[in-house]
Amino acid sequence: MENTYDKLITAAIELMNIEGYPGASIGMLASKVGISKSTVIHYFKSKEGILLAILENFLPGYIDAFKPVLKDPDMDGVEKLHKFLHFHMKLVVERRDVLTINLRDTKYLTGKNKVIYQNQQRLYEEQVVKIIEQIQKEGHGLFRGLKPSITAKAILGMCNYATIWYKEDDRLSIEDLAEHFFAILTRGK
Repeated sequence: MENTYDKLITAAIELMNIEGYPGASIGMLASKVGISKSTVIHYFKSKEGILLAILENFLPGYIDAFKPVLKDPDMDGVEKLHKFLHFHMKLVVERRDVLTINLRDTKYLTGKNKVIYQNQQRLYEEQVVKIIEQIQKEGHGLFRGLKPSITAKAILGMCNYATIWYKEDDRLSIEDLAEHFFAILTRGK
């Protein structure tokens, strides 16, 4: 059985996906869960606190989940890139709700909350930077002369844009899409 905090997070994700951060309110969330506004405030202090809680429940787990691949000494950089694309595209399908909030509503974070989020975002992005740096060091001919940080942002942008247009159906599975993105990134040597 879900506890109150988990119910609030689940309901907040649904609400913010429908209304966006500006359109959602603590009152709407309280009503959706069937509790008082003061109970919501007890857990989160503010609407911005709810947004941060959603993101804090999302990013760290995915950062940790990919670390074993990143640290595998027997895997070359191109193979790590391949695995990352599949990992991230699976995330696009399985957590499109939270990823949409992550991409659309984080601009509303301020002060300490913004710093907390930016640190988590940086850690996720650094995983891609490390893969690109490894590929460059291994001499595969990929990403030669390119700045790893900008290249990482471009890769993540390509993948994340799929939250807007990708519809899972028989014509194009998420695995096929990850393979297509991999081909775009690796066939132009």
